[in-house]
Amino acid sequence: MRFLRILIALPVLLTVTAVIGLYGGLLKIKSSFDSLAMNIQNAGTMHSPNYKNLFEMYDLTDLAMLKPLKAPKGDFEFLLTPNITVEVPDYLFEKDIVLSIIVAIKSDYRRSKERQAIRESWGGMRYFNGMRIHVVFVIALAGTKKENRAMKAESIKFEDILQVSMKETYRGIGLKVLAAMQWAGSYFGDDWLYFSGDDDILPDFGVLVSNINTLRQQSLKSGSFQKSFPIHCAFRHVGEPKVHRAGKWVVSPSEYPGKHYPAMCLGGFYGMTVKLAKAIYNASRHYPYFRHEDVFITGFMRLAVCDSHLENEFHFSNDKFCAISSIRNSHFKHLNVLPDEYKNRWFKREKEMRYNGADIVKCNITFI
Repeated sequence: MRFLRILIALPVLLTVTAVIGLYGGLLKIKSSFDSLAMNIQNAGTMHSPNYKNLFEMYDLTDLAMLKPLKAPKGDFEFLLTPNITVEVPDYLFEKDIVLSIIVAIKSDYRRSKERQAIRESWGGMRYFNGMRIHVVFVIALAGTKKENRAMKAESIKFEDILQVSMKETYRGIGLKVLAAMQWAGSYFGDDWLYFSGDDDILPDFGVLVSNINTLRQQSLKSGSFQKSFPIHCAFRHVGEPKVHRAGKWVVSPSEYPGKHYPAMCLGGFYGMTVKLAKAIYNASRHYPYFRHEDVFITGFMRLAVCDSHLENEFHFSNDKFCAISSIRNSHFKHLNVLPDEYKNRWFKREKEMRYNGADIVKCNITFI
């Protein structure tokens, strides 16, 4: 009788055991999936941290060289300033001016022949395919009183010299750029474009103006050209440029421990709206100066502006490429040639542009 009961109960026990085993297996599977989901979530967190700002993304927040100053630095003092009419001159009244550009060329007081070569070539243009253009030369103090008198005479003659009250040094090149930004911001409207360039650069205005028009149309879609036009680079590092530990651009690990700088333009030629130039200059007054112009201005100070002004003043993407872009299909070149050869190279380029339909207006240049 008891054996019969066992036989009857056995299927029930087996069924219960199977159910319990199945439930246990399901719990294990669920636990495995939960663990996998947690690992995926953690992996996503590790590879995409929620940074508070772009300075933190590049580990710049705690660097001594980028610690905000207790009080902002004073403005630059100018000994000579250009004479540029902000209003459209009579000889351009018939032209359809889309934008106005001021190009600030970094020059040394000893390089008068190079400045003259620019004046007699592309620097003599006042209009190119809808763009009004003015060129100024940014110069520091000359070495002697006689040389400073010569600079003053050159300024009176050409009215295109911006002389900053500072010593002429290689490490101070970025200070001259910041001084030009200060001057441009106080003299021109936010809708002007400000460009900075070296005095050995041969620009490609055909490509430059085409790129500017494309960016202008894109920025107008966001509602404001002044708020959306980024820094525009003729020469730009793709990705994150490597920090040099030896040579001309050496930086010690104690000064900057990182292996890479933020994305930036090289100093040969780049530009932005006067509105953005003013913001970068104002940001620079609150930080110690770093001797590498391109890194400091288009890298560090660009990020500082992106961190502090994005919501109200500008409409840029809040990522490591905030407010920076490249001039596409650029034929900008550094020319290590004599002034006469420099002019010949430009005249050949100008001839090609006129042949392709470029509308160019040049001013009368006084020859030395």
